[in-house]
Amino acid sequence: MRKNLLLVSYFFPPGNIIGAVRPYQIARHFYKQGWNVHVICCEDKNVPDDYLVDMSGLVVHRLPASRLLGWLNSTTRKNNGFFSRISHFLIRAIKFSVRAVFFPEPFVLIKKAFTAEIEILNKAIDFDLLISSSKPFTMHTIAHSFARRYSIPWVADNRDLWARSPYRKSIIPRQNLDIRYERKILEQSQLVLGVSQGMIDFYEKSYGLNRTLLVMNGYEGAFVNKSTKVEAVIPKKLDIVYGGVLYGYLRDPSVLLKAVSDNRDLSDFVQLHFYGAEREVISSLAAQFTGCAIEQHNRVSKAEIAEKYQVASVLLVILGNTDFENGVMTGKFFEYLSFGKPILAIASDKTELAKIINESGVGLASNDPVRIASFLRDLLSGVFSLSVNPPKELSIDYQLSLLMDSVDTVLKERV
Repeated sequence: MRKNLLLVSYFFPPGNIIGAVRPYQIARHFYKQGWNVHVICCEDKNVPDDYLVDMSGLVVHRLPASRLLGWLNSTTRKNNGFFSRISHFLIRAIKFSVRAVFFPEPFVLIKKAFTAEIEILNKAIDFDLLISSSKPFTMHTIAHSFARRYSIPWVADNRDLWARSPYRKSIIPRQNLDIRYERKILEQSQLVLGVSQGMIDFYEKSYGLNRTLLVMNGYEGAFVNKSTKVEAVIPKKLDIVYGGVLYGYLRDPSVLLKAVSDNRDLSDFVQLHFYGAEREVISSLAAQFTGCAIEQHNRVSKAEIAEKYQVASVLLVILGNTDFENGVMTGKFFEYLSFGKPILAIASDKTELAKIINESGVGLASNDPVRIASFLRDLLSGVFSLSVNPPKELSIDYQLSLLMDSVDTVLKERV
């Protein structure tokens, strides 16, 4: 008899955003393992709907986002001119103030609609397991209430830290309240997932949680074959591609640009492409590093960016330089692995990401311009292959098999 899973996630395909990838992978994996899968998600007009994947067998319930939430999530465009800049600043200030009104966050605006939909489904289906995907953290608060009311085993999946995230702006008293609230909610779950060992360590040491599991994002694809020998190809030039935003200057590619611009043997043969990054940031970097060939491209669909990754020479990952970043395992890294291309990560050697990249042989992770320049020369000379085979332990199927084993244990304990 097939078991029933209810997955609660704000983001889900066809929403083209990185936060939709992992929930989809979880839903698809459970379905392949013989589960009936129902997904409750949100249809947010601010998120492009061109992430087209195999949805067969998945029952997806999409709920509209409220107008206020849609406005808060919308991008405030910054144009030239004094009055435009003033308007941009005022709108951002208003949004910040409005967000601060809601607890634990503005996404609580959709809690009522999600809860009502869950109640309707629960009358018709006996769910064996509930999984909530955060962020937003409201997904956990919804799942917590439902799991407690109906005694359903609940797994809290976390793609990022919430209360302690440096990308989430809040005043210190509010952050302390959020930390206590996050701990209170998560300690009620049967299993807390994290995508990096740093996250798991945080949950265990800071929150005292003892039911945790590391489930990395993992790459998709079955091309990996370690016995396959890849012939060395000496490229005429390197096309380095980055997809996504830079969060202002929190993700700073300057050390790579310095490595290229300071070395004539590289600047003539390296082209950098940024897709979807902030135009003003890229323009500023291009003006600073005139020796680099930098191209700024608009954001494109999931299918289109995949085509760009496929023809790239190198795929670029960038982490910030704060201690928080040491435990960040960005989903972009695993997305890149699917294409079998060398990965260059601008990251400290201390980071978890750097250790995995450097030890697995899929590329280089460093924030040293000299090492980066040497790596680029190895690629241009054919010393380092333009095709890599990541280990199977980094695949999404392997990672989710770890989750399935733990879910079996949780369900047996509930019998």
